[in-house]
Amino acid sequence: MGDIIILQEHWLYNFEKFEIQDFLPGYSCFVKCVDDADPLPPSQRPRGKGGTAICYKNNIAHAIEEQQDGSSRVTVVKLNCRTKPLIIIGVYMPCSGSKNADDEFKAVLEEIGEIIYKFKPTCDIIIAGDVNASIMKENLSRRDKLFLDFIHEFELHIPESNECDTYFHHSGKCSSRIDYILLSNHHIID
Repeated sequence: MGDIIILQEHWLYNFEKFEIQDFLPGYSCFVKCVDDADPLPPSQRPRGKGGTAICYKNNIAHAIEEQQDGSSRVTVVKLNCRTKPLIIIGVYMPCSGSKNADDEFKAVLEEIGEIIYKFKPTCDIIIAGDVNASIMKENLSRRDKLFLDFIHEFELHIPESNECDTYFHHSGKCSSRIDYILLSNHHIID
């Protein structure tokens, strides 16, 4: 397993977020849950939804600063062991289908944009996760276009190794790429 693991859609609630470490011994986990702002008691636990986490090996914990930026859909850590610090942003974007899904999608992109503006002058940035949009198809939806515009606005790069489908419909009739890794600089992963 890698030194840093970025998770999305873990479905944990605030009262159970520490259980994630049971599955990742030797890791520290910075976990955000859908109910962080208004925690649910264990007796009222509905079906899980959402949530993001960035887990990192304990032997590099001295170089990690957990950042409080972002909502439950965005987790941010700063890695201080490079000549230029590295900001890692884990994301889980809203799914399409609900009445306000595209507005929620746009709001999370704006949230990530604010984090980029804050850190880009002094840090390299990696954004990774489930963006629930695809820029690799012929007919782009509104949210696909919003995501593509976001990539262009912030001059982000997609590593060549990140060019395969990541979503496969249960029927087997379609697939697409909705999980992305985006870099503020081509050379971050050299």
